[in-house]
Amino acid sequence: DYRKQHQRSFKIIWSHSQNRKANPFYSFTSNVNFQLNRYDQLNRNDANSALNNTLSSSIKYTRYFPDQPFTLTTSLRHTQNQNTGEINISFPDVLFNVRQINPFKRKQSIGENRWYEDIGFTYNFQLKNNYQVQDSAFLKNIQQNDFDYGAKHSLNLSSTYTVLKYLQFRTSVNFNEFWHFRQQNK
Repeated sequence: DYRKQHQRSFKIIWSHSQNRKANPFYSFTSNVNFQLNRYDQLNRNDANSALNNTLSSSIKYTRYFPDQPFTLTTSLRHTQNQNTGEINISFPDVLFNVRQINPFKRKQSIGENRWYEDIGFTYNFQLKNNYQVQDSAFLKNIQQNDFDYGAKHSLNLSSTYTVLKYLQFRTSVNFNEFWHFRQQNK
C-alpha cells in the first residue's frame, strides 16, 4: 500500500566538520545521508533523487594524546543500495595506533648510541563490526549472529644499523594476530 509505505519512510542528512583550532586534541567529522523505504523516490520530484541508487555516510572521532605517541579513532560507516534495499553498517570501527617508540634509548645520551638503543616498535589495534540488513528489517529483532566482527593486532619491531660507516642494514620483525568472534552451536 503506497500510503502505508509513504508514512514510514524518512531521511536524515547531516554534515559537520570541526575546526582543528577548536580543540587540537580531538576531531569530529560527519557526513550522513540515510533514508528508509525509498524516501526520495516517494517524496521528491526530480530525476537525480529518483535515479540515485547508492547512499553513504561516515562519522569519525579522533583523539590525539598530547606528548604521547598514541592516537585513537572510532568511526561509523554506512552504505545503502536503494534498488535492493540492502544496508551495510560498519560500527564501531576502532583504531588505536602507537607511533614508533624506542624503549631502550637513554634519556641523556653520552657518546655514540649503543646497538640496542635504535630498536623501536610500532603497534596497531583495529576492531571492526559489520551489520548487513534489508531496510525493511532495520533495527527489528537484532540478534548477535547478525553481526560480523573481529579484531587485529599488529606489532612491528625494527632497527637500523650502520656497518663500516657506509652500509646500512634495516632489520624488522612483524607480528599480526587476528581475532574472529563467530560461533556455531550444533
